[in-house]
Amino acid sequence: MIGALVFLGCPWRAFLRLGGGDMTAIAGFLGLGVGVGIGMFFKSKGYKAEESVVVSKTLGILPVVFSVILLLALVFGLKTGNGALFTSIKGPASQHATIAVSLIAGVLVGVLMHKSKFCSVGAFSRAFRGDFSMFWGVISIIIFASITNLALGQYKFGFEAQPIAHNDFIWNFLGMVLAGLCFSLSEGCPGKHLVQMGTGNLGSVIFVIGMMAGAGFAHNFLLASSGAGITAYAPYALALGFIFAIYLGLFSRKAA
Repeated sequence: MIGALVFLGCPWRAFLRLGGGDMTAIAGFLGLGVGVGIGMFFKSKGYKAEESVVVSKTLGILPVVFSVILLLALVFGLKTGNGALFTSIKGPASQHATIAVSLIAGVLVGVLMHKSKFCSVGAFSRAFRGDFSMFWGVISIIIFASITNLALGQYKFGFEAQPIAHNDFIWNFLGMVLAGLCFSLSEGCPGKHLVQMGTGNLGSVIFVIGMMAGAGFAHNFLLASSGAGITAYAPYALALGFIFAIYLGLFSRKAA
């Protein structure tokens, strides 16, 4: 999440930014591919994520129950003052579709992703092995986002003054290299893990909780970028992130 917030977007947002004409996202797109490639290298040298542990359906349904509770909290406007449950009232985070539209769209996307097994990290890794069947999904996102933005008159081609983006090629690239490496080591992109939560995959639950913690850490310790560029401490955070990810890649190996 630190790497993604240095870039200002997850893999899907990188694709959507390209679909809006934001050419600063090219660096993130390339960085994501490089990060996935590094992850594949570690896997070729023996890296292996922890095996899944089968649990009872009673435990497996807990992520769904938790998600429903969060949905109800949103619908009924449950707040906890300055605590964990609050929503933005201004800025980009406050801009969204209605709850009903978002829920319907989320259900449709969830069903399609579960059936297709689409994963942006998997699309890159398969493409590196010569199989472009899933990568066409990435191309499709960019093309149809472009068509939609053109139809709505909000397509803006170029590098300058793009919404919620900065034009620092090196840090955009490095941020997504780290994100792509971490996604590869965790066997999936954020979208895939969100979908797998609904199947009772507790490993994906831990991944999503890690994303939430990483996002909170990045924002509270001023590591997330803005339109003005990266923050003063972001390079150090990225360096520590690379050290951690490379350590995992080198020493989390299959048992002989």
